[in-house]
Amino acid sequence: RDTPDDHNWASYRETYDIDQTRLTRETRYDDGRLEETTYVDGVRSSRMTTDRRDVFDWHTRAETFDANGIRVERTFTYDDGRISVSSYDAGALTSTHTTDTEDAYNWSEITMAYLPGGVMHRTQTYDDGRVEETVFIDDARQSRSVTDMADVHPWLSRMERFDAAGDRVERVITNDDGRVSQSFYEAGAQTSALTTDTSDVFIWSTIGLSFEDGAVSQRSVTYDDGRVEETTFTDGVRATRSVTDVADAFDWDSSADNFDATGDQMERVIL
Repeated sequence: RDTPDDHNWASYRETYDIDQTRLTRETRYDDGRLEETTYVDGVRSSRMTTDRRDVFDWHTRAETFDANGIRVERTFTYDDGRISVSSYDAGALTSTHTTDTEDAYNWSEITMAYLPGGVMHRTQTYDDGRVEETVFIDDARQSRSVTDMADVHPWLSRMERFDAAGDRVERVITNDDGRVSQSFYEAGAQTSALTTDTSDVFIWSTIGLSFEDGAVSQRSVTYDDGRVEETTFTDGVRATRSVTDVADAFDWDSSADNFDATGDQMERVIL
């Protein structure tokens, strides 16, 4: 018993076998924690800590150890209902699986796997059925994919890639109607996008966009009938538009339009 209060614990009690090999230890800390440890052949095999005074954000912490006393698993039961189980290999953390048992969050489970080379793979399942998978290298996000497993959203999947600084460089969205939209970024700013109508739902096959300072600077649309429409923008306002009858489906070869600073048409030339 720590009568003069020189330590962070109030008391501890130990039991031993006939050979004076320690079997258990019970420690009561000043902050109310109760720690119960068991030993096998004198080596720590398990430890249970209970937050009896509700000082911490968890209620219990359970740990198991191998024959050498090295931790192999740790489980936290949090006050908000989360249960987090971590696994270890030779003392190094290899994975963590957390479940939201009280439905306190918008997700049901999160799994993190720690791999050699500083790689961490995170999988998060949301209540609405989305499954998000993210890969990190040295704590920097490299890629992220989200799948709409429950068909709640108008898209099937979203995929993103990031550079070494964590800035997005590419995003691909596959929509339920078959459109695939691919966007590219530099220093986090969108530079271009390409949307393809893979299921032939629309009257066009591809739409390409270019961006400057966050605004569309050029748009190219290829229609199913072979027309190719090129539009330029100034400060986000339509400036010119040209349409070419590539498939010779019409009685004209091309048309060109010019627009004023407000986007109103000033001139049209048809050839």
